[in-house]
Amino acid sequence: MRRSLVMNLLLAGMACAFALSLAEGVLRLAGHRILREAEFLAIGTVFNPDDPPLGFSLLPHSSRIVVKGGAFLMTERINGQGLRDIEHPLEKPPDHRRVLVLGDSFMYGDGVAMEETLPRRLGDLMPGTDVINAGVRAYDLGQEYLYYKERGYRFQPDLILLAFFINDLSPDPSMQSVDGADGLPIRYIRTPEVIARAHRDDPQGLRGSVSSLLRSHSMLYVLLRKRLDDMQVRGRLERTKPRSDNAADTFYLSAFRAEPAEGSVPDDWRRAHRILDEFKRLTGKHGAQLA
Repeated sequence: MRRSLVMNLLLAGMACAFALSLAEGVLRLAGHRILREAEFLAIGTVFNPDDPPLGFSLLPHSSRIVVKGGAFLMTERINGQGLRDIEHPLEKPPDHRRVLVLGDSFMYGDGVAMEETLPRRLGDLMPGTDVINAGVRAYDLGQEYLYYKERGYRFQPDLILLAFFINDLSPDPSMQSVDGADGLPIRYIRTPEVIARAHRDDPQGLRGSVSSLLRSHSMLYVLLRKRLDDMQVRGRLERTKPRSDNAADTFYLSAFRAEPAEGSVPDDWRRAHRILDEFKRLTGKHGAQLA
């Protein structure tokens, strides 16, 4: 009887392992067809969450699998220079021109393969010109400026192509910009609320190590964890006043909703003008152009 019980337990364990492996494989092959519309999952990480003065950056030699319901499933890879691009030598090749592209998720290429990003497509159309993609998901104008000032200039670009989008006016709500007296950004840090939430939500010890390992390697675990978190959040909202989901919740739209006095400029735009003026002066000092 004992032997039979052990065999049944082994068979049950093998069946569970097979079912979990099958579910994991299906998610990795067809997750974009299975998940809810616009639901986003990622296993692994391509971000260095603490990289002064930028706040965060892309992690060299990293990769992650990302899936968005109804949209895409793909692998993102970061090169040894911390860019979503091919490797580029710092020294510009003789008789070549260089374009350094700065931007956020549009240039990073959310949802498309690296070969299909705008910088790589542009490079294919311009023989004799190296196009370097320094786009980073969620960067704002200040971080793009600091990246060039601290690191990007080393590529010796002839042209800096700044891909500006309206949410570049303000930092992501998880980040806080520390500006100098001249209004130019000095460094970016995570907000105290984000740091506190990370400490609260991330389990410690053995449980934390196992959770981190599963988050990095199992899409099924990430999905189940997300659904559980969603259920808990929904339960809290049902016990409180429902929160409307509308355009007012989009943080960067405040720059367009402001009603400044006649002849004045909203603060977000005034800061952007200062950054762009200094950006142009700095690129000119390096013998490059800013577009």
